[in-house]
Amino acid sequence: MVAGCYGGLGVATNNEAEILALEKGQRLCIRGKLFPIIIEGDSQIIINAIMKEDTPNWKLRSHVKIIIDLLKSIPEFRLEHISREANKGADFLANKGVREDIKTEVYLSELGWEELCIILNDDAAPEMINMRIGIG
Repeated sequence: MVAGCYGGLGVATNNEAEILALEKGQRLCIRGKLFPIIIEGDSQIIINAIMKEDTPNWKLRSHVKIIIDLLKSIPEFRLEHISREANKGADFLANKGVREDIKTEVYLSELGWEELCIILNDDAAPEMINMRIGIG
């Protein structure tokens, strides 16, 4: 994992949170030219919606379209369903987002501060970003 992020969403379902996280992750990869990417998710509903390029859930439909459009600009990716046990890192970040009252926090392993600021420039104001460098 190169980077991870979390933040509060207010009132949202788990599927809305998963699809919004996927969209933010895709944008981070596209802006940072971090390819190829592996998209792993423990929500079969979200994985199926993306693979079918549609969903009966009207709240998710517009997000699925955005995800599909973003995938078109990613030269190489893999999309797969994983077990909940294999998704502990994402669950950890999601739980932090629910508990903490912040907009966005990003964990990095290979990107530097300047690169991240360039990547996130359109997504978040600098004062909304709380940085931590991941070690280990």
